[in-house]
Amino acid sequence: HRTHLAPGATVLLYTDGLVERRSVALLDGLTALREQVARLAHLPLEDLCDALVASRAADQEDDIAVLALRLPHDGAPPT
Repeated sequence: HRTHLAPGATVLLYTDGLVERRSVALLDGLTALREQVARLAHLPLEDLCDALVASRAADQEDDIAVLALRLPHDGAPPT
């Protein structure tokens, strides 16, 4: 698949440990992640990833891995 990303767009890749919980439906976990990323989108990538993992790791039994990429804004250095 291919898609065009806008300047400043962030791509987040993650393992299921970030969104899956035994007592929570997968769709609810995905929705919660999407909302959290929207609230934290202004952070530098390292801080964004750290915040996502920290908020989910306390009650998680599965491994979590996160990879993020942010496109630079036109003419701006990447964060």
